[in-house]
Amino acid sequence: MSFKEDFMGKVDSLSDELVVLLRGMIQRSSENPPGNESDVANFMVSRMRDFGLDAEPVESKKNRVNAVGVLKGTGEKKAFLYNGHIDTVPAGDRELWSVDPYEGVVRDGKMYGRGTGDMKGASACAIIAARALKETGIQLKGDFLIHGVADEEAGAKYGTRYLIEKGYASNEKISMAVCGEGSVKDDKIHVQLGLNGSQSMRIIVKGKSAHGSRPYEGVNAVAKISKILLALHEHRFSFTPHPLFQDPYSIVGSSFKVERGGSSIPILAESTYNVGTLPGMTKESVLEEVNKVIEDLKDPEINVKIITERDVEPSVPLNTAESEKLLKIADNAVRTAVGYKLEPYPFVSGNDTRWLRKAGIPTIVMGPADIYKYGGHRPNEWVSIDRLVDFAKIYGLMAIEICGVQR
Repeated sequence: MSFKEDFMGKVDSLSDELVVLLRGMIQRSSENPPGNESDVANFMVSRMRDFGLDAEPVESKKNRVNAVGVLKGTGEKKAFLYNGHIDTVPAGDRELWSVDPYEGVVRDGKMYGRGTGDMKGASACAIIAARALKETGIQLKGDFLIHGVADEEAGAKYGTRYLIEKGYASNEKISMAVCGEGSVKDDKIHVQLGLNGSQSMRIIVKGKSAHGSRPYEGVNAVAKISKILLALHEHRFSFTPHPLFQDPYSIVGSSFKVERGGSSIPILAESTYNVGTLPGMTKESVLEEVNKVIEDLKDPEINVKIITERDVEPSVPLNTAESEKLLKIADNAVRTAVGYKLEPYPFVSGNDTRWLRKAGIPTIVMGPADIYKYGGHRPNEWVSIDRLVDFAKIYGLMAIEICGVQR
């Protein structure tokens, strides 16, 4: 039996431990907002130490805590990084859940709870992978790093970005990385190689005051902005298709404000508008199309101002031999663990790979959640226990190939 087979057998024997570990993580709420990962981060650090890993909590701000662990290598090669966020969106209305979102209920081969798929489950896989490597006696030449990060749901300021700024993640020490966001579709593992950009703006429409009994003398700002938002909702942006990205998408009205004058006629209305962009789409080109949509309404009473805000470029794989090598290594791991070829798929969800690539670290997205079924950001979120076991094997096999083994 090869040492890789020994390792995978060890993961199988730890499958119950994997469930127990994830349940402990789910039972420690880390909703963002408000943003407090201290309980789950300290739990993860404690468990990693119990498993023989070096681990520490890294606090970026009060209650914003990252769990940083490492299975030490000999230092002969650069490290392999697993990155996964441990904050979650709020559970929301508990009446919409069929289970307690913070219990970690197992039913029909799935664990249910807030954070199971997005994405504490993947972090539990990485920890069990490191434990299995250690207990199998496999000595890596490079470190296997595990970063359970804070604040991904709100921009990563206190999580991945902080760890990069403080030197915990750099291309000097890390050769390659995987982010464990969900990449299963139709019960088959895929990989995300690129990430859509984002252009956010505020649309502000001024109306004209009038007495409520004579609305025809005024201009209703809400009525006018509604025309704009409905037109933008139907608009399809010009773009050049890209195999790594989903087509452009847009979201209108995720926030909305209205100001009334002394009368009942709304004199000011403001809404957010967000566009998911592809390579080749710029802030200027997006704004030009938005203005054209408004002009085509041919409404002289529309008095609109557009303020562009967050402008994030699409994140593409680093154009290096290392990126191609990383994809091949991931493919080998998937073939070994589950027996089929790894295929790219243009998942849309935002993630921290953007910051890791900016730091010069080749990074892919690959994780156990079924992104179209698991209910992330919705009630009754779940992850397949079989996929968790698969990914504990996959992450460990990637560590073996990337870091090398001392024989």
